Amino acid sequence: DVDAATQQDRSVLPRVLSTFARHLGEQKTDRQRQSTRDSYVLCVFKLFTQCGRSLNAMAQPQFMELMAQSEEVRKNRALSTALRAFQKFWAEVGGYGGKFDEADRDSLNLAMNVRPSFADAPGECCAFLPGGRACSRPNLQCVTCGCRLKCEVHGEHSVQECRDIFWAKHSRQGTRLRTMADFLKPSAPAPAEAAAPAE
Repeated sequence: DVDAATQQDRSVLPRVLSTFARHLGEQKTDRQRQSTRDSYVLCVFKLFTQCGRSLNAMAQPQFMELMAQSEEVRKNRALSTALRAFQKFWAEVGGYGGKFDEADRDSLNLAMNVRPSFADAPGECCAFLPGGRACSRPNLQCVTCGCRLKCEVHGEHSVQECRDIFWAKHSRQGTRLRTMADFLKPSAPAPAEAAAPAE
């Protein structure tokens, strides 16, 4: 697949994201908050991780058209806005031939603003309250690292914990790393077992 991410994409990704973050800061308008720009950089990182496409492929209009039809974009409008901003940046910087900032994990934490971001999750908190009652507030999920938590009162999730979990799942090169959850997933039955007739 000519559009698939290559080793070049993975090696240059941290520097591209760091430069993209700086570019957004330089292009900022009074209407755009810093948190919005941070979310754009994180969106591009996650999109690269999940779709397996090269940076150049992600910067093409056809990719935007495909993404516009996806369930992910319908749920999260910021994703399409982030992608448009990245496409404009990629064209202006000159693609792979551009000059990119140096980057390490600390600078990526700053560029992507890797920190907890919460959304309601299914189920109730159920933490014990005085008088034998249980908390009925909704559970939370950290959108950044995927961690499931109790409600905003009884759930604890620090910035450092969020970053530790996030980087346990992702490499700086945008590849998804295997976690304990992957190793604990039940394996599919062997073909011979699956085909064995019932007695």
